[in-house]
Amino acid sequence: MANHLKFKGVNSMKKTLFSLFVIGVLLLNVTSVSAIDSFVVGVAPHTSARIILEMYQPLRLHLEKALGIPVDIVTAPNFDQFALRGLDQVFDIAVTTGQQARLLQTDADYIPLLTYKADFRAVALVAAKGPYRT
Repeated sequence: MANHLKFKGVNSMKKTLFSLFVIGVLLLNVTSVSAIDSFVVGVAPHTSARIILEMYQPLRLHLEKALGIPVDIVTAPNFDQFALRGLDQVFDIAVTTGQQARLLQTDADYIPLLTYKADFRAVALVAAKGPYRT
């Protein structure tokens, strides 16, 4: 199994995006860049498409400059559609949840490259008319 880079802290998203950039460059150095029309980064639909595109715009611009080819940041309307697109190998790199990453690894021959740790903040809720209270 591939080694995973683990980052923790406030800048973990920046480090993850930078790592994706480095990995993209390394992958494209192995392949003939002139034979590739574009490089597709698939991002799981964890928020609106507009916000995803804004978040990944710096990565897209940097990859385009470094690779000399167009880079597309794409998502899907929901997680099911994202998984189906991944299974069809639409993405050159997929940024997704752990369970979908495993699905793409086992069923579509994607290779895990990295993961990052982020603070997970949860909210526990109970039904207003239910029997449980704090």
